[in-house]
Amino acid sequence: MGTGDQPGDWGTTTNRNLGTLIESAISGAVEVTTTSANQALTVVDGSTDQARSMILKLDTTTGATYNVYAPPNPKVYVVRNESGTYAAQLFNSTVSGNTTAAGTGITIPASTSLVVFSDGTDMLGISVTTNANLSGVVTSVGNTTSFASSTGSGSVVLDTSPTLNSPTLVTPDLGTPTALVGTNITGTATSFNINGTVGATTPAAGSFTGVDFDTYTETVYAVSGATPALSPDNGTIQTWTLSANSTPTAGTWASGQSLTLMVDDGTAYTITWTSLGVVWKTDAGIAPVLNATGETAIQLWKVSSTIYGARVGDA
Repeated sequence: MGTGDQPGDWGTTTNRNLGTLIESAISGAVEVTTTSANQALTVVDGSTDQARSMILKLDTTTGATYNVYAPPNPKVYVVRNESGTYAAQLFNSTVSGNTTAAGTGITIPASTSLVVFSDGTDMLGISVTTNANLSGVVTSVGNTTSFASSTGSGSVVLDTSPTLNSPTLVTPDLGTPTALVGTNITGTATSFNINGTVGATTPAAGSFTGVDFDTYTETVYAVSGATPALSPDNGTIQTWTLSANSTPTAGTWASGQSLTLMVDDGTAYTITWTSLGVVWKTDAGIAPVLNATGETAIQLWKVSSTIYGARVGDA
């Protein structure tokens, strides 16, 4: 035929050979689902088949790694393993339609695409070189970190819900404190108040067990006024010169505390003890009469909730 003669009138065979079959080899895609561990691509001379297509989309129903065999002809394939679980292996066969490997095959991992070429015997992969030393600018928006450089770009999705291991709490071993028992406290470097006050620190209620005091000094406190609140915390020895007839009250007392009160009656003044609520243990249970001259010594102490009193001596 001359150029341009009889357009569209080439005939079925010519149209199929120059159109459908060549187009399939250049850009055709075919889906191949294997039903056994070894399956050959279909090969048909002069008609549509699987082996002629450029793109092979492989999958399997075998439940295991599966082998696919192409005819022993030089060719380029773009292969996609559609199986999300099982690897596919592509071989050349010794004879078209056969499942005996002619040479070395190539593995396409699950959910992976690979460009493969056959030299008629072996299947070989076309390697894509990547830059292992990617550098550029890294930016972060939300939980996605993106990078860009002269060699490529991409993004990394960061985990915004990391799992934190529960911390282990360790209880420190403080050991057992050593009690102050059987120790002699001597010298003047440290002074103790017999009320239980050490320096500026007031310890919890208790006693010095087994402690030897070579000497100690009690606090002397001067009481004043006609209605003073008598309290051992002010001092265990207290002096009081009356300036009028007086009625003392109970200040702060704890069970086990005591004080010695030295009273000067002034100009024949008297003391009324009812506000203090003293239970007298001398003078037949009656409040002592103050000496007309000099001081009268009175001991007061508390047991439980009761304040007791006693005149000391007769002078």
